[in-house]
Amino acid sequence: MQYSKKQLDQYKVSYSVAVDREQLQKSHQAALKQLGKNVKVAGFRPGHVPLAVLEKSVDQAGLFNAEMNEAVNASISELIKREKLRLIDQPQVEVKKYVPTGTLEFDVEVEVVPPIKLADPTKLKVKRPAVKIDQAEVDSVIKRLRNSSAERRAVDRSARDGDEVVIDFTGLKDDQEFPGGKAKDYTLVLGSGSFIPGFESGIVGHKAGDKFDVKVTFPKEYGAKDLAGKKAVFKINLKKVHQLTLPEPDDKFARSISPDLETMQALRDDITRELTRQEEAGAEQDYHQQLLDKLADKSKIDLPPRLIDERLSVDEKQFAQNLLYRGLDMESYLSQLGKTKEQWQREDLRPQVEKRLRSSMALRQFIDDNHISVTDEALGRRQAEILSHYTDPQMKAHFETPEAIEQTREQLLTEQALAKLAELNEGKS
Repeated sequence: MQYSKKQLDQYKVSYSVAVDREQLQKSHQAALKQLGKNVKVAGFRPGHVPLAVLEKSVDQAGLFNAEMNEAVNASISELIKREKLRLIDQPQVEVKKYVPTGTLEFDVEVEVVPPIKLADPTKLKVKRPAVKIDQAEVDSVIKRLRNSSAERRAVDRSARDGDEVVIDFTGLKDDQEFPGGKAKDYTLVLGSGSFIPGFESGIVGHKAGDKFDVKVTFPKEYGAKDLAGKKAVFKINLKKVHQLTLPEPDDKFARSISPDLETMQALRDDITRELTRQEEAGAEQDYHQQLLDKLADKSKIDLPPRLIDERLSVDEKQFAQNLLYRGLDMESYLSQLGKTKEQWQREDLRPQVEKRLRSSMALRQFIDDNHISVTDEALGRRQAEILSHYTDPQMKAHFETPEAIEQTREQLLTEQALAKLAELNEGKS
């Protein structure tokens, strides 16, 4: 195959391709075999008809068309590989000349991601976070374990700190419900600090059967930006009040949690190990994301407008669908934010989309630059690990589909790339 290249604009490239006779003959044979799967010839089983017999049995016009398509597709695949192209859309093909098994010339126009120049991964200077478990965290887990093991007795009195209550609640901001602000039959231990300041204390003093409002102000650092620092009202239906009698935090309590834990100190040590494992996993994930974000920010990455627009459309639809699951529509959500749809797209959605695209493109370029790949052995081990968690034949079959296996391969590829990026950042490679 021979080709010439013409840059049409920043994102579009045109190639004029000439396919040689040898490649056309290979495409002819491949097309013939494919057509032969559905051809019935007396004396032969379908798919087992000799090619010489097939040649005389198939429709010649159909065969030559299949040959041409096979040759075009094979040539484009080779072109993508040689030129290291990342396509944004389907190639547009125009055949210029075709003589069956002899000559094929065509033009193909592709829209591609421009070349990416990555920043030096050894100069990112991202610090790996240290993990330290505070004993207060261990105490908090023990408190929750004691609460879950407590004796519960319904009481006909005003709720106090330490009581467990069952409530329905609906949160309103500016007289409108907001996402995540509504629940039924919610169990809450008063004084646990599970809710924002003012919520639990607002329930104290009320009895089962009471319906009342609790006024709160969300903390300025609250995760949901549209609620941070804002005032809200929660309509409460207090359905039950339980007095809790907690077990003593002694060796007997430790053994009730697990027969293998003979003392409270053994329980504390076990909790510390599990909290450390969880914290380390979370810290490692955050560290890798910081590395990738820093790499993307410092790299030269040109985001094609079509790619951004397509991602914006997909993410907006997914966001709207998630709102519906939470009992809201886009109009109500935007009203709560105090933004128009155009403002939300420009100020909230687009920056998130562009950041994710830059990170994913930086990761893909890093994989290519460092020749990172997944071996069949590594993929097989991960597949076996995944399947070991399931006994249901249908679930096993799902994870053995080509799509699921490809997802597993991509996950492994990402893990290897992030590990390599961490090594380079820390000067270990």
